[in-house]
Amino acid sequence: YRVAVDDFRLSVKLLSFDANAINNAVVKLNWSTTSEENLSGFGIERSKDGANWATLGFVNATGTGGGTTEYMFNDEQPLKGNSFYRLKLTDINPVSKYSEVRTVSIKELTDDIFVMPNPAGSTTNLYVKSSEKKEVAIVIRDMLGRELRRERKQLVTGQNIIPINNLEKLAEGSYLV
Repeated sequence: YRVAVDDFRLSVKLLSFDANAINNAVVKLNWSTTSEENLSGFGIERSKDGANWATLGFVNATGTGGGTTEYMFNDEQPLKGNSFYRLKLTDINPVSKYSEVRTVSIKELTDDIFVMPNPAGSTTNLYVKSSEKKEVAIVIRDMLGRELRRERKQLVTGQNIIPINNLEKLAEGSYLV
């Protein structure tokens, strides 16, 4: 990009700019440049609506001329839903130019858990709606918080039904799962 403002020129060629969601938890921004002349660095900006922008950070320029330079920035706290990202390229004068906008979607994570039947007899089921595949610990505690039973289970994305058996071995009362 070359921008002339009050006899100053911003000289840098943005070769690529990508934004990708990683494990629905982090947005990784990668870009590469060449022809960096008097470039100060890159402001990383994010927007929820594409109109109002907030600066997330700044990456200093390290390129010195004609070679290709690679850069990276991670948004460790991305917004849920669609977000827009752009780079603000700034030289030492300071003259600025914006990159094209990239859109990233972070799914709204909603997990849901319930026990049925409740009250239970000798067996009950734990219904778990999971937003992702993961391993969890199923723990049964008495009302004083003492752990009575622990099992590790692998959940799949979506609905899971986990039977809880041998409840007759517990004294009659209320328990936390």
